[in-house]
Amino acid sequence: MAAGFKSATVNAASVPSTQTDMPSYVDLARIGITTLAEAHSIRVFADSAKTIEWAREIVSVTEMHVKVPSLTSTVTMYVDWDGIRADYAVGDTYGAQNAWPSKFAAVYHKEGGLVALDSTVNGIDGTWGGYLPTNIAGFIGTAQQYNNGPNFTDLGKPASLAFIPADTFTITALVKRTTGGGVVFSKGDNTTGLWNYRIFVTSAGEIVANVGSGRFDSGSFAVVDVWTRVGLRVTVGSFEVIFNGAVVASSSTPVGTAPARDARVLLGAREYDPPDTEEGFFLNGGIDEVHFRNDYESDDELFIEDKNKSAEATFWGTWTTVSGASTPAQVARRGVIMMM
Repeated sequence: MAAGFKSATVNAASVPSTQTDMPSYVDLARIGITTLAEAHSIRVFADSAKTIEWAREIVSVTEMHVKVPSLTSTVTMYVDWDGIRADYAVGDTYGAQNAWPSKFAAVYHKEGGLVALDSTVNGIDGTWGGYLPTNIAGFIGTAQQYNNGPNFTDLGKPASLAFIPADTFTITALVKRTTGGGVVFSKGDNTTGLWNYRIFVTSAGEIVANVGSGRFDSGSFAVVDVWTRVGLRVTVGSFEVIFNGAVVASSSTPVGTAPARDARVLLGAREYDPPDTEEGFFLNGGIDEVHFRNDYESDDELFIEDKNKSAEATFWGTWTTVSGASTPAQVARRGVIMMM
């Protein structure tokens, strides 16, 4: 098993303001990780002396998310691995769940399979409905392809996703439209035909949002055959469409009567039948990296997240070996030699 200790410093232009407890994506392939055993053995630190450790989630042999306690424009990350240590338990202080602070209500990396695993402590695992899913190359790692029905991800009616338009929340997802359009995510009531919120893509690729009875669209900002980050940001009297890290449309349209908080949450479909011809009922395209937040994600956070996800190699720059430092594996080997 290979071992190593490397560091990288963030690109200052990608961090316009300091952020607290900001999850950051790291491409492990760029560090030199080649096996899952190496990935699981990773420990992340704020310093070369390894005195301050950070929580991280290992999603795959190439994908890691690290909670940076204070993401400044000059912060440096140190990654140590030995290929021997086991991964942390998900609930450990430095394990997967603690990589996502409490402002995240649910996080889905869409790594395939019949269950959409929530990375947060809330554990809102979704199930696949309809035809079996197709796994595709995602923007980050693996994603799931929604083939215009009938397939979708059912997140149920969890209390932690009980948002209604009177609340403050932010939802983002990566979507890659194949042909036509369809719903990216929705929370609705199939008995009244109303929905709390919905983001969908029209047949022309335009992003449209519904909040209660209000509707607003992104105009010329369109989803085509490339991965695009779309989302919805809501606070009292303000509903905004997110497109690749920026707000591109907003509305203060009255929301009318919203459905109950326990309405069903779906990815790739909406719970209302029959569908209208413009947006369709099911999505024909891929979904990756779905984030539900129970707060108003700031403009700077949206900007940083987009820079981190869309250009990780620029965001973290070059990883270099920490000179003069010893990995735990090297220390262990020296101990064996001395005993002999």
